[in-house]
Amino acid sequence: VGGLVSAALWIMASKTCAWPVVYFSLYAIPTLLMVGGLLALLGGSIHAGIMLCLLGGLMIALTMCCWAHYIPFTIEIVQMVATAFSERSEMVVISAIGGFVGPLWITLVVLGYLAYYVKLTGGMSADSSDGDSGASYLFFFVLMWGSGVIGNVSHMAYCGVFSRWYFEEDEAPLLKSLHVATVTSFGSICFGTMIVAVINTVEAVLRGVRHAAQEDGNIVGCVIALIMEAVISCIGDLMEYFNQWVYAMCALRGGSFCDSARGTCTLISCTGMKAIIGDVLIDRVVTFGFLLAAVAGSGVAALSGLLTAEGGGGGLSRGEVIGACGLVGLVSAGISGGGVMSIMGSGTKAILMCWAEDPDRLHQEHGFEALHTELNNKAREWK
Repeated sequence: VGGLVSAALWIMASKTCAWPVVYFSLYAIPTLLMVGGLLALLGGSIHAGIMLCLLGGLMIALTMCCWAHYIPFTIEIVQMVATAFSERSEMVVISAIGGFVGPLWITLVVLGYLAYYVKLTGGMSADSSDGDSGASYLFFFVLMWGSGVIGNVSHMAYCGVFSRWYFEEDEAPLLKSLHVATVTSFGSICFGTMIVAVINTVEAVLRGVRHAAQEDGNIVGCVIALIMEAVISCIGDLMEYFNQWVYAMCALRGGSFCDSARGTCTLISCTGMKAIIGDVLIDRVVTFGFLLAAVAGSGVAALSGLLTAEGGGGGLSRGEVIGACGLVGLVSAGISGGGVMSIMGSGTKAILMCWAEDPDRLHQEHGFEALHTELNNKAREWK
């Protein structure tokens, strides 16, 4: 709950304080890395301290030299998405449902695999190499496919709510968006996610081949497997990113996955969206909001443990109880807060797709005159 609430408040703060939210998101993480590096140096961990300081300094240098001219545009995008979220805050319900169903699916698949493993080996003491590796990869595929479907259903539902906000459809936007994501376009979600899950499974197989070659001392096989693994990983990342835009198109127009993919390519190519997409740093804001939610949830859980724990109860000391509560809070808040923060990424994609369909509505109906002008200028420069 703490992670969900803190992530929602972070988005709400972006409506009135978009400038400090964006700058803080961009510079807080590298600054914390440098502080951690200095503390490591003072503690005697020379190599770790130097690496953290170099990483933090490199991130700050990249932000100042390469990304600084994207920041004003990102601020306008963040403010627009936060405004839409404040008017459609019921989307948090989707995050709460996804935060429950996602871990439940992972738990069921893991329990299923453990049951299969115990039945196959006759006990947990058997060597894992005796198990059926093919079945292990099958369980991995099922895990990735199901988890991806749950996340993409939430993403499409978010996109549907933002699209209805853009076109001012006020009649039950949440229910209609959920209906599209879970009924009308559910097959498109399953198909697109299956492609990504297959790619991830192939990557896992190649990783297993690489480890086997490494154990056998086969340098050539290890290098070949590593190259193939990197290529497959890149293909998977590109496909997953492209699918996010396809699902936004499904939420906007409906239609099959293939029709939406063709429509997405046409819309992005013909409207100058390529230039706009490359200038948005929304992912940095989402990442920092996720970390903030995780830390807040962990703090709330640790505080609850501090107030309720009894020293030595159940064989655990007070510190162990607080630490266990903090760890559970960190994981649960990361899941729920991450679901809420993904609203910003989904909202950005959905509203930009809507703007490409009907540009004038952004400033005529919603009053974002400066952003509309900036989007037009970027699209015109690309063309």
